[in-house]
Amino acid sequence: MQPDQMQSYSQVGQAEIFLYLLHRKILFKDAYRRSFFRVGCTICPMSSSWGESITNDLYPAEIRTFLDKIECYARVMKPIAEVKRFIEQGA
Repeated sequence: MQPDQMQSYSQVGQAEIFLYLLHRKILFKDAYRRSFFRVGCTICPMSSSWGESITNDLYPAEIRTFLDKIECYARVMKPIAEVKRFIEQGA
């Protein structure tokens, strides 16, 4: 790849990238179609409350599995009165 080609690639926007993927029928995570611009772990400690809300709506079964484990941990490690707050604040 020539240096002038690398510069043009760095100026490509997200829309062009997705048009290319769609045109070439290259598979990508469905979460991108659901307004996520970055897709990684289902539960991410760096996620925003918006991201957590969307993830919970889109993938409730997957989220429930993790939340159940976190709740079990919290019930052992925290006083019962703090469990809900512990989970709501990001465990």
